[in-house]
Amino acid sequence: ATVADGATLATLVGFARAVWEHLRATGCRLPDGVQARLADALVQPDFFYNDGAVCVFCGDANAPRAVRDDLADQGYTVIVLQPESDLDEQLARRADVFGKGTL
Repeated sequence: ATVADGATLATLVGFARAVWEHLRATGCRLPDGVQARLADALVQPDFFYNDGAVCVFCGDANAPRAVRDDLADQGYTVIVLQPESDLDEQLARRADVFGKGTL
C-alpha cells in the first residue's frame, strides 16, 4: 500500500488524540502515518502502520462496516478502537501491532 502525505499530529482531536498520547506515554509503537490518505482507498484511517498494512480507526464514525470490509478485501488489516472500552485491553489484544510498551 502506498500512503500519501497525511495530516500532522496537530490535527488530531478527541479520542484519536487521546489514543496517540496514550501510545506515546506507554511506550507503545507509534504509527507510521497519521490520518494518512491511502492511495488505493477513499478513506483516511486515524493511524496507519506500514508493517502489515494496518489501518487503525478511533471509533466507528469513520469506519462503517462497508469501509472496513472494502479495506480488508484490499489486503489491509483493520483495527477499530472504541472509546467506551478499556484502551489498554484493546491495545494489548493487538500487541503484534502496537507492541507491549508498559501496558
